[in-house]
Amino acid sequence: MDRAAPTSVLIADDDRVVREILSATIRREASLRLAAAATDADEAIAAAAAEQPDVAIVDVHMPGGGVRATRGIKRRSPSTAVLALSSADDRETVVKMLDAGAIGYLVKGASAESILEAIESAASGRSSL
Repeated sequence: MDRAAPTSVLIADDDRVVREILSATIRREASLRLAAAATDADEAIAAAAAEQPDVAIVDVHMPGGGVRATRGIKRRSPSTAVLALSSADDRETVVKMLDAGAIGYLVKGASAESILEAIESAASGRSSL
């Protein structure tokens, strides 16, 4: 039986605990593969260029900025679907990230189930707001 390749996911967040939680969530799922973990916009852009992940989860307020990271990821890895991740659930932040190329928005503290659903939707090209 021919199995589909796992969905590769890049995590970009300067908070070590958030990176670890997201990494663990991804590693538990056979259908997902952790492509890389980055702590700032420059690392995220470089990792996306090297790994060409299916999905990138990008912290809105990490060093270098989530908007800059999203634009750089989309420029260097156009097929990567970007999910914005933030502790803020405000309209202005959502609009800025969507304008930069994100197709979904997650609020920190979302359940593992919500995160996995957002990754699946993003990998399929569907928005998850």
